[in-house]
Amino acid sequence: MTNFAKNLSVFALGALLCAGVSCNDEKSSVDPEEVPGADAGVRPAGSTLDKSDDDVVDEVKRRVEAATTYLHTLQGRPMGPMTPERYSWGDATVDSLILRSLLEARFAKARVDPYWDHQWIKGGIDRLVALQTKIAEESKAAGRPYMEGAVFELNSDGAYESANANYVTNLCAQLFHLCNERSPDDPYKDALEMARGWIEGLQIGNEDDTDPSNRYYGSFGYDRVARTRGDLSNSGFAIEALADSGGVSDAVRTRAIEFLSRCQNDGETNGDRVWRSAFDVNGDGTPDDIGYSDDGGAFYMPGENQKLAGYSQREDGTYFCKSYGNMTYQLVKSYILLDLDRNDSRFKKAVDWVRANYTLEKHAGFQGSPEVEQSGVFYYYLMMSKTLYLLGERRFKDSAGIEHDWPREMIDKILSLQNPDGSVVNTVSEEWQENYPTVTTPYCIMALSYAVRGLKLP
Repeated sequence: MTNFAKNLSVFALGALLCAGVSCNDEKSSVDPEEVPGADAGVRPAGSTLDKSDDDVVDEVKRRVEAATTYLHTLQGRPMGPMTPERYSWGDATVDSLILRSLLEARFAKARVDPYWDHQWIKGGIDRLVALQTKIAEESKAAGRPYMEGAVFELNSDGAYESANANYVTNLCAQLFHLCNERSPDDPYKDALEMARGWIEGLQIGNEDDTDPSNRYYGSFGYDRVARTRGDLSNSGFAIEALADSGGVSDAVRTRAIEFLSRCQNDGETNGDRVWRSAFDVNGDGTPDDIGYSDDGGAFYMPGENQKLAGYSQREDGTYFCKSYGNMTYQLVKSYILLDLDRNDSRFKKAVDWVRANYTLEKHAGFQGSPEVEQSGVFYYYLMMSKTLYLLGERRFKDSAGIEHDWPREMIDKILSLQNPDGSVVNTVSEEWQENYPTVTTPYCIMALSYAVRGLKLP
């Protein structure tokens, strides 16, 4: 597995940002009057625990408006050779992530109705539709129909850079669906149908004869060019995109649950099953067999884990992938979206892991230096916020019996990390491009949106 693929292993969004791009050095040429909420400022961070829910929501709205204003000031800057367009932030990867967060932030934009129709947002979405159309036409002409419906960037030579096509197309499907919901004429109906068709076809076992015993059966990978493997990160986002944009078919659901179970440390489900790893875990020069623990958490893929989470050894000498936060929240979220019975032991064990590892101070499951423990922490906040919202509990009880008002705790944590210009950035770890505010700021906008909804849970 290449270093580039490893960087994409948890979240590909942001991975194609041009090296050396600074989002803070240039002076904005955007007229503040064009930006909704441009007068919003970031107030000093402080605990919201002594405030009413209404006051907390008002504060979050101010902060989100400051964040979206910041993102707008970056739009249209030349961030690379392929970005002359006025309504782009860098490439399809960055554009889709930012636009998805802006639509998620609509709760803070009451002055713009409909918010998605505001030109600086609609222009960005229309650019992605045009890119999808271009890819479909060129794919058909080149005899590559398996790329029709996908959205990704073409490189400076006009060649395909489809390694992150799954993530981008997932976000675009959600974008198109949200916009269709807010318009009487479904302006992105065709684009949505194409995107959904491409995502469904990406699942291993859907349009091929992969044996159900294959470790990757039911998974989703990066693209449809080399459909040989999938992982929990890609699969979780594909499941979310399908669920949020019209639903998941029974066939896709059945295959997906089978794969998700294989990414869970559940002795009851996986027993003595082992997978031959491509890596030498114990240092003896040969690949090792990777099995399972029984802590209920999740990891990257059967037989292979994210390097910062790593492996541990069982009493019988075999190894297992250590569970960690992003993937366990991704697992719980996917089980919910696929309507797995909440009395199912797999679901209960995954939630129990979350209860035993509840924290906002680090990325749960990562142990070591501050850089390691803070790696991918903003993506972790996003996964945590949406998953806890979907669980439907305003006060989440951890394994020690302590009740957490998780929406307030999430809001406090993110607001405490926001910069005066409205941006958020990981200052401790550069892993997965979280040192770029064009990645971390959208994460936080979306995490805040789910936390605000969480305030209304019983």
